[in-house]
Formats: sequence, C-alpha cells, structure tokens
Amino acid sequence: MSIRAFLFDLDGTLLNTLADIAESLNTALEDIGLQPHPVEAYRNFVGDGAFELVRKAVPPAYQDDETVEQLLDSFRENYAENWSHQTSIYAGIKELLEELREQGIQTCVLSNKPDDFTRVMVEYFFGDHPFDYVMGHKADFPPKPDPESTLYMLEMMGIEREEAAYVGDMHIDMNTALNAGIMPIGVSWGFQDVDELRDAGAELIIYDPEELLDLI
Repeated sequence: MSIRAFLFDLDGTLLNTLADIAESLNTALEDIGLQPHPVEAYRNFVGDGAFELVRKAVPPAYQDDETVEQLLDSFRENYAENWSHQTSIYAGIKELLEELREQGIQTCVLSNKPDDFTRVMVEYFFGDHPFDYVMGHKADFPPKPDPESTLYMLEMMGIEREEAAYVGDMHIDMNTALNAGIMPIGVSWGFQDVDELRDAGAELIIYDPEELLDLI
C-alpha cells in the first residue's frame, strides 16, 4: 500500500481543543441557568458538528431547535473569543506534517467544526504548513460521515480512493472514511477510546503520528 494523500480531522486529531470548547459552551449554559459539564464529558458531545454538540449538552426539555439555536449563537460568540486559550497541537503533529510535505504527500483538513472556525484555527496553528485543502462544515456540503466532502477533496487533488486515508479520533471519522471508500485510521490520543474506533471500522490504530510515514 502506498498512500499519496492524508485527510485529517481537526479536533482530537491535530489539535486538543476540548477545554476551550467546554469553557465556551459551559458559559452559554450557565447564562440560561443550566448546569455546566466537566471538560471530560465533552468527549461524548463533540464530533457531529456544532448544532449536535449543543443539543447533546442540554437536558431533553431544552433540545427543541429554537433553544438549541439560541445556545449555539451564544456558544459561537464565546468560542470566537476563547478558541486559542487552552488549545494546543498534539505532540509530533508538526514534525509529521513537515515530513509529509518533504516527501510530496498531499494533506487536507476535513472537520465538522464550522468552516470559519476551522480555517481560522488551521491558519493560526499551522500557518507554516500549506495544506492542500481545508474545509469545515459548510451549508453546501452535508456533514461527516457523508462522504461528499471527502470525495470532492480527492477529485480536486487527483487522488484515487485507494491512494488516500482519513485520520481521525472518533467513530464518525472511521464512518466517513468507510463511506468514501478510503482507508480509515484511528489515533489513540484523541477524544474517543481506541476500542470504539476499532468497532467503527478502523483499519489501523496509530499511537504516534510518525507511524503514518510507514504507509507512504
């Protein structure tokens, strides 16, 4: 096997964003009198996009679309101020990206985080690495695990499915790869347990970013 392009999830794969997400949404919850959650609880909330993040964080009585949308607006305002406070790049990621670039391997970021936040954060944390494509959730593409955005990126790069892998930390990432017909790779350092990644169809679990280099 020889991989010519890696598509990366963002939250929990390239960046540890959990604390800033938790702080921003907890503030929104407290503003309307709801209980905040421990940071670790957000591991079970993230992955399906911002709307679902908010919906999962509130009690059933508050899960109507209108309330969730109001909380989502508040969360976005808070996150716009807080997204870089505690977020950090996982160890070994920058070195991996540099080595992939030197070897001519194409790289992309594909996230369910809103597209505006995705692009700002990638530029801030990885401004010195020229990703071939960066895409968060946009209205004209369905969110992961729908394969449409993945297949679009492959087409733009001129990459066949058997030459690509999707690297992520959650079951939804493995589902995305399988739906697109590319190799699903799970990471051990993210937000979801490796057993859940295996159950979701991960073909490979890596415990250090440099292990990806073996697939080139």
